Amino acid sequence: MGYWLFIPLVSHYGVAVHTATLFIFAFVVVPVSSLYLFFASAYHLLQGRSAVFHALVLPSLWVLIEFVKTRLPFLIPWGDIGYAAIPFTPFVQVADLGGVYALTFLIVMINGLLTALLLNIFAAGKERGTIRLSAGNKRRKSMLATGGALIMAVILPVIYGEYRIAEMNADRDGISETDTIEAVIVQGNHSLSDRWSGMGFDNRLKTYLDLSMPQSTDGRRIVVWPETMLNAGRLDDRFFMEMMRWVGSDSLLVSGGLFEDRKTGDTYNSAYFISGQGRLMRYDKQILLPYAEAVPPIDLLGRYYTAPDHFSRGRTPVCIPTPLGAIGTSICLEILYPEFVRMGVKNGGMLLVNLSNDAWFGKSAMPYLHMAAARMRAIENRRFLLRAANSGFSALIGPDGRILTSTGLFTRQRITGRFSTIDHQTLYTRFGEWIVFLAAGIVGICALDRLGKPI
Repeated sequence: MGYWLFIPLVSHYGVAVHTATLFIFAFVVVPVSSLYLFFASAYHLLQGRSAVFHALVLPSLWVLIEFVKTRLPFLIPWGDIGYAAIPFTPFVQVADLGGVYALTFLIVMINGLLTALLLNIFAAGKERGTIRLSAGNKRRKSMLATGGALIMAVILPVIYGEYRIAEMNADRDGISETDTIEAVIVQGNHSLSDRWSGMGFDNRLKTYLDLSMPQSTDGRRIVVWPETMLNAGRLDDRFFMEMMRWVGSDSLLVSGGLFEDRKTGDTYNSAYFISGQGRLMRYDKQILLPYAEAVPPIDLLGRYYTAPDHFSRGRTPVCIPTPLGAIGTSICLEILYPEFVRMGVKNGGMLLVNLSNDAWFGKSAMPYLHMAAARMRAIENRRFLLRAANSGFSALIGPDGRILTSTGLFTRQRITGRFSTIDHQTLYTRFGEWIVFLAAGIVGICALDRLGKPI
């Protein structure tokens, strides 16, 4: 999960290969391995052969480990096992009940039940001819119960998912085009050195303006540009007034950019919301990228090109009120934190927007993981999600997690689509990570049970 780090470390920060190797070992391999060493130790202490252990305790342990990754400031929670189910659209719809951790729980439960079933089959084969008839019947009943639970763990989520998809399709068919908003998502695909070239700002801006031009002047629309697009020092009142005139009265431009607080000297990685009705709003990124945006005690990486070598943590609201509806906002890796995105919806967000720059990762697994996470956040909260990334993938994602339209990777493109704002809240949006508390309770009960027995 960390091999792609070689690309930004060597290509963009200019770190030597051996230094990059040591960095990945120290700050990725060691902490992640320590987490799973803890998992293995807990598994060993609590281990049981029963189907209950494999169906409940094992997935609970795995959920707790993945949850801990979101709470450690020096780790990033990419690669959670729940995202592996994203291609299976009906199955993943249960995320609106318990989030990605509910899917992690189900996936590990299915594998655990399969393991318990195989252990029973192998044990029965070894003992055949030596066990009493009553013991054989007991094991047969256990195998049937385990197999039945395994089938139900697969089928019930699929049935629920098909029902929810049909319900959303019916709701979508009942919305007229006049009640929808046009989304224009622009992917400029500028290189990282170009993006931070002050002399090239006007050319980059012209590229985005040209790709964003409306094909008609009728109706409402939202134009979305990626992270740190507006990164020049001349983002003054005159610039924003010109952008407001360009946007038009019924439209909104959402663009990543820098905000420099001249009073405090702080620099923020921000999202600007520029309304044609004369309103300017801003969201400042709150979850900073370890070692790059957030400065550790020892600065290991320094600057890349002319970009800031650190940012200040934002304190603005996550949900931004706009003339076209309240928007839950995230920048780059913030999309990997389900609880964070959920708060934007719980506080009133009727649409989700994610701005990113995935050019760092090259043609690796990471752009795909970021896209999978964005799709999961849309399902969890049942919101349309507009994602703009400098080099891809940019997409309009439906509330069922399906990609309605998307760009390619490392292409200069403009995509359009229509969406509607949604105001109802899912069970997950209302109650959050209840599955984590359930997992902690299951592990706690199992630990108390083991402590009460002699070793």
